[in-house]
Amino acid sequence: MKVLVLAYLGIFLTTCDPNIELDGSSRLVSEGTVTNAAGTPLAHTKISVTASIPGITDTLQSVKTDANGHFKIAFLSPSSATTPLSIRAEAADLQYLPTHLNGLDKTDFTGYYRDMGTIRLFRQDELVTLSINYPEEAYYDRLDRVYLIAEGAIAPMEDYPELPTAFKVAPNQQAVLHYTRLATVPGERDQEEEVVITIGPTDTVFTFTL
Repeated sequence: MKVLVLAYLGIFLTTCDPNIELDGSSRLVSEGTVTNAAGTPLAHTKISVTASIPGITDTLQSVKTDANGHFKIAFLSPSSATTPLSIRAEAADLQYLPTHLNGLDKTDFTGYYRDMGTIRLFRQDELVTLSINYPEEAYYDRLDRVYLIAEGAIAPMEDYPELPTAFKVAPNQQAVLHYTRLATVPGERDQEEEVVITIGPTDTVFTFTL
């Protein structure tokens, strides 16, 4: 266990020895505020930053929000600019479901800093279900690294799915489903793609096409 003291933030940071290679000379900083759907700040919410590569997920840092729901978190930067980062918010009040902010990497931090704005947490009864129907050929090594960026996204609802088919999300928003389309013939390259999904006021079904 290593303890890092960052004087310029005025906080103590504790991090575990990671498996993912980190840049020991640079740190990323993010801050924001956590509220419920009505805008009431949620104190003592646990904020965690994780980095992931195939087969490995490391927690880089964790903090808790203050009485005003505000947090500021600093963590060692991954050495690779493309290592995926995720920020998880988990309220002390268990009536609110945790959420993940996915799709980040170190290039999303300007001058090593990113303002996350307001992160809203929702109760189960405030969310709707997004169901995704995939064509049969999608299950034959055609898609990989599928994840959803949406407010309130609780995903996937299944345990270790081959492809995620159900998410809990906030209603009335534009969600973005990211995925990698795998090459099918020699000489082709895998393609990073995305599709926008409109979430209505009630449960939504989206049919994915290849």
